[in-house]
Amino acid sequence: MTCHARIMLFALAIPLAACASAPAGDYPSLARRPIERSASVPPAPPVIPDPPPASATLIEAVRALGIDANRGDAEFRAAFTANAAAIGAARGAETGSEAWAQGEAALSRVIAARGPTSFALAELDRLAITRAEAGDVEGLALVEAEQGRVVALMRTQDERIAAALR
Repeated sequence: MTCHARIMLFALAIPLAACASAPAGDYPSLARRPIERSASVPPAPPVIPDPPPASATLIEAVRALGIDANRGDAEFRAAFTANAAAIGAARGAETGSEAWAQGEAALSRVIAARGPTSFALAELDRLAITRAEAGDVEGLALVEAEQGRVVALMRTQDERIAAALR
């Protein structure tokens, strides 16, 4: 080998020797860290504060609407009892006849008597929407409970009217 070739070989060997002899602690390991090895780290559960209790104003409003609905139901039952005969007599009567007109008037009185119940349900619907928009879970539950009861009253009234018209 010529002198020039030996120098070149020596010049190439020095950098390779330096790479092989570097201390292991000088560079960070490329191995996965413990946090990277876990399949999944569950996120911390969100802290959701307890909802405030339903306000006294809301409780009183729902109670008053329930009383209105009950009053409307009592008025409906009284009106239905008083007008059932006229409604029944109108069944099968010719449109425009006296029996038909009296039956229509009687039906109108019965439907008007349920007005307080209908109004209470509409107000409960409005309260439910505002409580849901405000994120008031407890208030919404209170409103929905009364709302369900009033819907049941209205459904019973609807069934009585439908039965009278058959």
